[in-house]
Formats: sequence, C-alpha cells, structure tokens
Amino acid sequence: MFKKFIFPTTVILAGLTCLLAGPSKSAVRTDIPEFNKLTISEWASQPVVLTLGFRKEYLINDEQGLDQSDLSGKTGKIVSAVKDETGEAKVTIALDNGRMIETSTELGKLPGVVFLRDIQDVRKTWLHHSLWLQVHDLYYASGSHKDEAADIPPGTRLTVDDVTYSAYFDQPVKIVFKAQDLPNRVYGKFDMSGTNTDGTYTETKLFGDPFSDSFYRYDPHIRFHWPKSIWSAITAHHVLIGMNRAQARLAWGDPRDNNRTSTASSIQEQWVYNDRYLYFTDGFVTAINTNSSRF
Repeated sequence: MFKKFIFPTTVILAGLTCLLAGPSKSAVRTDIPEFNKLTISEWASQPVVLTLGFRKEYLINDEQGLDQSDLSGKTGKIVSAVKDETGEAKVTIALDNGRMIETSTELGKLPGVVFLRDIQDVRKTWLHHSLWLQVHDLYYASGSHKDEAADIPPGTRLTVDDVTYSAYFDQPVKIVFKAQDLPNRVYGKFDMSGTNTDGTYTETKLFGDPFSDSFYRYDPHIRFHWPKSIWSAITAHHVLIGMNRAQARLAWGDPRDNNRTSTASSIQEQWVYNDRYLYFTDGFVTAINTNSSRF
C-alpha cells in the first residue's frame, strides 16, 4: 500500500558486471520493462543465491552438517521444484561448490533464496542510467552512517551505480545509487517481479508497482510546472492546502490507507498516516489533521 552469490560471491558479481555493464555514461531511459513473475513450475534451472534468511531448519536433509555460515552467500541453480498435495514444493538446489541441498517452500515461498534473474535484468536495463526519486526508502551504502536511512529530497537525480542482491528475499534486488550532491552512495531494496515474494508490497500499493512509482524516468522539475514554493515544501516534507495528490505524496510519502467517497458533486479522499491525515476534494488537499507537534 505505500511504502545482501559462489564461486565466491565476488566472482559472480564481477562476472555480472562484465557481462551486463551496459552504457558507460549516465543516460536517461524513456522505458521501464516488465518484470514477469516466475511460478514454482518455472523455477527449475533458475540461478539463485542463499542469503542470511536461509537457515539450517529449512533443510530437509541435514546429514552434511551444514549451518548458516556454510550456506549464506552460496550460489547455485534450482534443479527441481516439485509440488505436493498441499501445494507446497520440495526444491533441490545444486550449489556451485558441488553440494546438493534440498529444502521446501513455506506458504509457497523459499525463505532466504534470492532469484538472480531480476538482478541480471535490472543490471542490463538500468546500470549507469538516471532516475529521479519519487517515494522510496533509501539507506546510506557507506560512510559513518552506513545502513542508516537517507533523507533524499524527492526529485533528486540518481544514477544507478551497482545492482546486487539484498539479505531480504521479499525485496531481493538491491540497487545502489550515486548523485552529484551526495557525499556517499545510497541504496534501496526492491521486489521487481514478485517471484518468491509474498506479493503484498506490490499488490497493496495505491499507486502501482514499487519500482516505477519509486522513480520518475524524467526530471520532474522540468516536466511539472510547479512553483518554487511547492518544491520547497516538498523538500521540507510539508503538505500545503491546495496541493494536488502527486505533490502531497512526494511530501509525505505513501499513506497507510486511503478512504475514498464519491458524491454527486465531488470525490472525497482521506489519506491515513500513522498519526496524521490528509483530506482531498477532487484531487486537491483541503484539510490537514496532525496529532504530532513535529508537523
């Protein structure tokens, strides 16, 4: 609704970098490809990497004495994925180090298993290209504030500097960005196709899929003829009476809920955040209710 592969790992990532590096200079994309979800019946032969979430208790055959440190970061390929009468599947994975492991799905998902296809597709499509931030949680990738939330103003131009995997199988694609005015790189986590994820992130967003609604493919300062006062308010995370839905969303992010009422003369909306509310009439902010002195 709203709002880290083996030969070793470095060898796999280096290979991806060489094969999928893309153009060498920053460029603006005018298209966003579709990332199609793979069903369990399509998992066989797919390359994967095991993350910290792939724990020992998920193993069916444990005679090899594998533990979490043995498994994390290992790459391999799914040999088979066979469903049983309950709809769950027994999955056999051939690791690149020669070991074979078996595991099973839980509620149709493989915890701690990241499919590399989406990562490869993002590298091929977006590496070294530019996007402009809309709404998405970003974190510092290095420096003294590593992994802390980064407050990047909406509309900031970001260039994709690297694409790898995250430690979270439900948001498996980790995209690292750089920008001219940022001292350190930042990163975000994304569910691109819904493969091996719970799907709730994409299915419940009010404004569409998480990637295309996280970034613009163009400079919004040029595309939208908004006055400087609006951009100043957005940068300061302030909503103003009279803002439209897009402006309010950039300022406060995606709401937790959206209550919509249509009458004979207008469309009323209430955007619900944790401790504050926005009210719209026909797409424009008409009232702001906050229960915190911070806003």
